[in-house]
Amino acid sequence: GQLLSDSLNNTQIKQAYNYYINDSYWLLSPLKLEEPGVKVLLDDPEEIDGSPYQVLHINFDKTAQNAGDQYWLYVDPASGQIVRSRVLQQGKKEAGIYKWTNYKDLGGGLKLSTRKQNINQNYAVTFPVASVLISVEPDKFTKK
Repeated sequence: GQLLSDSLNNTQIKQAYNYYINDSYWLLSPLKLEEPGVKVLLDDPEEIDGSPYQVLHINFDKTAQNAGDQYWLYVDPASGQIVRSRVLQQGKKEAGIYKWTNYKDLGGGLKLSTRKQNINQNYAVTFPVASVLISVEPDKFTKK
């Protein structure tokens, strides 16, 4: 309920930006693979529960906010959808494994997973109201 200054040094702005980066990776991972600083390697295929998957190994250059994190995305070759991810955060010894479900068309044909369920723990990262704006009024980007 309080107006914040425009200073990028503001603690709340830094925290909000960190949340934005984290949440955008959870929702938009397939779209972020070609961003500067993202390194994508094709690993050997793996079989999970009798089904083969292509595996993309993702890490980041040293300038990225999450430089020490590593991700493995398991892609269903038939659908092209990511069905699982393994996430090893910097400084952690064990990776989290997430099942990707609830693929939805968020607008304009963009289909993304809106639920990433951690299979070893009782929580999920969800985006229940995600949608894409097909067009945006230019004045939405004008500072007032």
